[in-house]
Amino acid sequence: MDNKEKAQVLLTTAKAYLARGAWVQYDQLSMDRFVRCSPRRSAFAAPEAGTEDLPLFLDCSSFVWNCYYQTFGYMLEADLTWHMIDVLPNRVFYYEPTHRETPEEQKSICDQVKALLEPGDIVTFERTAHSGHTMLYAGEGQFIHSTQKHGFNGYKYDESRNILDPEGTIGMDTCDRWFTPWDGSDWTKLYLLRDNVKRFSVHRPLSVAGEPTEQALIRCGKAKDLVCSVTADYKPGQTVPNGKPVVYTVAVRNDGADDQAVEIEYTAKSGIVEEKQGFRVVSVPAGETEKITFTVTADAESAYIEEPQVFVNGLRIWTPRVMVGAALPAECAAKLAKAAQDLAGGKEDVLAALRPVWESCGYSVPESTPYALHSLFFLHDTELVDVVSRRPQRPAKDLCVYKLYGGIGVVTPQNASGADIRTTHITKEYLQPGDLILCADDALFTRAYAVLWTGEKLSGCFEYGAVASERSGKEAERWIDTLFGRFVFAVMRPSLGGRKER
Repeated sequence: MDNKEKAQVLLTTAKAYLARGAWVQYDQLSMDRFVRCSPRRSAFAAPEAGTEDLPLFLDCSSFVWNCYYQTFGYMLEADLTWHMIDVLPNRVFYYEPTHRETPEEQKSICDQVKALLEPGDIVTFERTAHSGHTMLYAGEGQFIHSTQKHGFNGYKYDESRNILDPEGTIGMDTCDRWFTPWDGSDWTKLYLLRDNVKRFSVHRPLSVAGEPTEQALIRCGKAKDLVCSVTADYKPGQTVPNGKPVVYTVAVRNDGADDQAVEIEYTAKSGIVEEKQGFRVVSVPAGETEKITFTVTADAESAYIEEPQVFVNGLRIWTPRVMVGAALPAECAAKLAKAAQDLAGGKEDVLAALRPVWESCGYSVPESTPYALHSLFFLHDTELVDVVSRRPQRPAKDLCVYKLYGGIGVVTPQNASGADIRTTHITKEYLQPGDLILCADDALFTRAYAVLWTGEKLSGCFEYGAVASERSGKEAERWIDTLFGRFVFAVMRPSLGGRKER
């Protein structure tokens, strides 16, 4: 397959991310991960992994990286903008502006770059503030890239909360906004010869990327123009009781100009409760969305339902993992809510203060918030900054809901290899009564604090050293949204360990 054909497959993958709209968000935190390492930045994530429940968080370079990986199984040698300039293969253009170029010289440089660009090329520039941007050239004078296109930075640092773009952050742009002489007057254009640009480059990895994967060819062929997702009727982080049914919904949107007959196949290791098990054919009109559902019963022998395999016209669609576990009894939840309310105005460690209530209900919990965090994480030795790594996952023993796990300071070798390892977003709908949100502001967990979710409100210390209080409604949602501003956080669910004999 020549570069022109490979570029067509690559750009189909890129446009599949674009088609997901608000299901792909910008991860501003990743811009700072030399000093603060984001747990949200997605890698190895196919477009179909972004859904209304769990959006993908991609900055500019992780978007380009994913496009190449999902198309060719090829891992670009770097995924930071300022590294990409020096490390990516087949650099076909490089320039360091002196900022003394005449308008004629600027025009000549811009014309030279525009003339050599080929679809699939990567254009990267570095700014003086050790930041930059990376784009994928789509041909016909257009780029496709992940950017803060509506001014949303992905994260509002002064308030420690997410800013989600209602239209998503993958977009198309034109060469004219980038390769045009810079006269210092029009700051609405993103010139590569601006005063704050240190250097820029053009790379052509297509010739070394290998051949497209089977899935990439299907996305470009039988599944072209189809936007597919799978969701479960249990939100991320929620547990389904043993033996209870879980309903999965497969949604297929046809973005093409013609109606399509679509084949949907699904299998699961545990029993599917469905008369037409495993195979459906649906007609999807142009511009419309069709949905089918199937049901899987939770297997009491596993901590989670093995993700069903779903294929749409042969394209593998990402499916959510649903946890299995007993729910907290209502009487225990009521006791905890009352005890948490009585803590208001004090500075006690919420986990330690509620421990007798847990034990009276037949559950075991760690003796304190710092102790619990130490059982989940350990200090990671690095010259750059103090960070912590995750200990091996033991849900029934450490009681941690790993789907609702994260923190700016957390770094693991697997930080982007599975949705069960890192969370990309968290809302109160993901929590269950009795959940404890554990936070720390330092790598040694000396500044640790905890909050209890009662099912209606949050109760506890919302900052280190603060007195206990309660938050509900929008205030509770706002605080949950700040969790990615903590050094580390985790959600502990004592009911995962089961009740002890008394």
